[in-house]
Amino acid sequence: MHLETHPGVISLLQGKPNDDTFPITSLQFTARSPNDPDEETTLVITGNAIREGLQYCPTDGIPSLLKWVYGLQEREHRRRQGEGWRISVGTGSQDAISKVLTALISPGDSVLVEKPVYA
Repeated sequence: MHLETHPGVISLLQGKPNDDTFPITSLQFTARSPNDPDEETTLVITGNAIREGLQYCPTDGIPSLLKWVYGLQEREHRRRQGEGWRISVGTGSQDAISKVLTALISPGDSVLVEKPVYA
């Protein structure tokens, strides 16, 4: 548990804005079904979900998103949390690839890539 979640503690680590000042109060997304182009699904994000999504979060990701992904892994792949593996959430493919390469290679290491390569 992070210390900043304890009552009375004021964290000076991040400049977290007061979420009451966020100008966005809801988001709505509508997407077509991949199986039926005439069928649509609408997702509306409000309340705590929008505040959590717009706020700074711990380094490992948004807690509710991590909980959902861990649950998905357990349900679909029978991988229980805490069995020697962790999930890392990135902000996009380039961010995730960069983090993986930073973790696996050191300056001066040789790396084989195909040609042409995006760099």
